[in-house]
Amino acid sequence: MILRSGGSTTSSMTIQRRNVLTTNLIEFTKYLNIESVIPILKNNNILNSNDIEILLKEFGRKEQCSQLIRILKTRGNIAFDIFYESLLETHQYNIAKFNIDKIINGIEEDDSPPLNTYMIQTSSNYASNLDYYINNKEHIYKMFSNPKGLALIINNQHFQTMNERFGTEKDEEYLISLFSKLGYKCLPTFRDLKAMEMLEKMKKFSRLPEHYSHDSAVVCVLTHGETDCLYGVDDNQILVQDFISFLNAKNCPGLLNKPKLFFIQACRGSKYDEGVIPNTLLPNDEVDSNWSALFRKKNNSYKENFPKHVDYGGRNKNYSDIKIPIEADILVAYATPSGYVSWRNSVNGSWFIQSIFKIFHEYAATHDILSMLTMVNQMVAEKFVSTNTKNVQMPDFCSRLKKKLYFFPGVISESEV
Repeated sequence: MILRSGGSTTSSMTIQRRNVLTTNLIEFTKYLNIESVIPILKNNNILNSNDIEILLKEFGRKEQCSQLIRILKTRGNIAFDIFYESLLETHQYNIAKFNIDKIINGIEEDDSPPLNTYMIQTSSNYASNLDYYINNKEHIYKMFSNPKGLALIINNQHFQTMNERFGTEKDEEYLISLFSKLGYKCLPTFRDLKAMEMLEKMKKFSRLPEHYSHDSAVVCVLTHGETDCLYGVDDNQILVQDFISFLNAKNCPGLLNKPKLFFIQACRGSKYDEGVIPNTLLPNDEVDSNWSALFRKKNNSYKENFPKHVDYGGRNKNYSDIKIPIEADILVAYATPSGYVSWRNSVNGSWFIQSIFKIFHEYAATHDILSMLTMVNQMVAEKFVSTNTKNVQMPDFCSRLKKKLYFFPGVISESEV
C-alpha cells in the first residue's frame, strides 16, 4: 500500500524529474501497465476525468504512455511522487528502478530542507530549567546527564517472505536526527535482524554499564508486527513484552528509577481504520452496550471486592524499604492500537515517525512527553489519510512512568541536582 500526507500540485516539476520521465519513455511503453496506475493517479487528484478521457482516446500503448508522461510533467513534483508510489502499489518494481527510485530517495537536488536544518527549540534561560526541576523534583524525572541516555534503533526492511518495508530508511533518518538533537547518543543502527537477534541485541543493550551514569534510555523498533508481537526478517515472531522486559527494574538495574522509552513502528493486526464522519452516529449509539451497567455495578461494590489485606491509608517508610515495581518507568508508544495496521509512506516514511519528529522538535523544550504524544495522536489522526483506500490511523501509547518527563534539550548538569 502507498500513502502520503497532503501535498500540493502547484510547484513545477524539477528539470531532473522531467528528464527522467522523458528518457525512460521507451521503457514505459514496453512495460508500464497503464490501466492499473490510472485509478491511483485519479484518486490523488493527479489526473482528472478529462485527462482520462484523452488517454483512452489513444489506441496504442506507446501513444497512451506518451500522453500520460506529458500530463504528469505538467502536474508538479507531487505527480512524480505519486506516479512512483503507484508503481510500487501495483508491483511494477522493474519500472520504478528506471532511475525513479534514485530521485525519490533523495539523490537529486531538491527544495526540501535537510534534516539538520530542523532545530530543537531550547529555553533561552538555562537556569530556569534547573530551577523548575529542583522545585518539582519529586514529580519530574532528572534529565540532565550528558548524554541523556543511549538510543537503540532496530530497522528491519528486507524480509524472507513478507513485503519489503519501503520508506523505513527515512524513519531511521528521522529518529537519529531527532534523538541526537535531544541529547542522546545514538548507537549504530541494527538492520535486518532475525527474531532471536532482536532479543540478543536487547539483552546486550540492557547490560551496558553506561546506563548507570545516564538518566534515561530510548529504544526504537521499525518492523512488521501483529497484536502482541514483532517480526524478525526471518518471519519469526517475538513477544513485545519479552522484548521490553529486558529494560525493566529487575533485568536492567542501571536504569532503575529512570525512564525507558520505546517507540514501535509496526502493524498490530490486520484491521483497517476507515474512520467515521462526524454527526453520522445516532444519539443512542453505544460502544460495548453492557459496559455502562458493568461499570456502575463494579463502581458501587469496589470497596467490598477490594483485597482485605490492602492498607488503604498507607504508611510511612524509609526510602530503603520501598520496593520499585519491576515494570515501572516504562513508556511504550505504538504507531497504532492493538488489532490495526499502521501506515508507512514509501517516500516520506511512516505517519507515526514523521509526526514524532515534527512535534518533538517544536515542543520538547516546553512540554512533557505525554503531552507531546497526545499532539502526535492528533497530528496522525487529522493530517494523514491513505492515498488509495482513504483509511486513517490512530497512534497509541502506554505509560508506566511515575513522574513527568521533560527532555530539557540543551540543558546539561554534571552535578547532582
